[in-house]
Amino acid sequence: MAIKIRCSDCRKKISIDEAFAGSMCRCPYCKAIVLVSDKTDPLGRGGRPDAPSDRPAEPGKAPAAVEAVAAEEIPTADPVRFQGIVTIILLGLLVVMVAAAVVLFVRLMSTGSNQEPFDEPAETQVNPFVPSTAEPVVAGVSMAPPIVYVLDTSSSMLELFDFAVAMTRISIRSLEAGQEYSIVLAAARSNKVMPGGYIGGGESGEAVAKEFLANVRRLGASDISQALSVALEQKPKTIVLYARKPVDDAIKVARQANSAGVKIITVTLDGDAHARQSMANLAKATGAKSQAYSFSRLQSEIQDAPPLE
Repeated sequence: MAIKIRCSDCRKKISIDEAFAGSMCRCPYCKAIVLVSDKTDPLGRGGRPDAPSDRPAEPGKAPAAVEAVAAEEIPTADPVRFQGIVTIILLGLLVVMVAAAVVLFVRLMSTGSNQEPFDEPAETQVNPFVPSTAEPVVAGVSMAPPIVYVLDTSSSMLELFDFAVAMTRISIRSLEAGQEYSIVLAAARSNKVMPGGYIGGGESGEAVAKEFLANVRRLGASDISQALSVALEQKPKTIVLYARKPVDDAIKVARQANSAGVKIITVTLDGDAHARQSMANLAKATGAKSQAYSFSRLQSEIQDAPPLE
């Protein structure tokens, strides 16, 4: 049976056969001489030997008993295997962490490649406030019904929301009665969906949209990605997004739209280069087109278009 003790020098645990209790052993780690405690010692002195009776005659001369002990072959203790097991476990965890870091890096690099910027869209020349009777369009871009219009209602759209409303109403006019649409408002606290589900377009459908959009408040922030997810739940064929700021998680939204076979047409209203780039990326990733208008362009175009009732 083995006795487990701790080296007095390196403090590591070692194991020695109980036959060596009360004697000495050599630490396998630091090679120091260690006293092996004697468990049978009634006084619990830990196997410490009695003081030698013969003192050295001269200073520096070791007692005969100590010389005898030093001359004997001192056994080397065995290292306690528990420390080795712990080391193996820690090394295993390190390997797992390194592997996880490599996988995460590869995924991030892959995501980054999906977000590689496309050519920044130029300002659109189509007047978005001129009605079309040829086909369902928004800002000159063809649409496939059913359609969900997503309007950002955050404070950043304070001076632009009326333009988005006008574009939506004119776009709804281009729909026939049997071609349906719905509206989702990306609001600060919760997204608001037009009640009643899909309704037909045309002049009667535009009247419903006009009433729904009449008293929208534009305060605080909004989660456009969440609003797009709500729009996707309605299973449309086309989503039209009006916004001024970049779309968070655009790649994730694009993947959801592609899996559902939905195209997202984006209309950037007076957005900076980053916003125009983000909106263009989202549209192109879903196989759709993007349009961009500056504030001055919107003011000029709406003045040249027929007035809305």
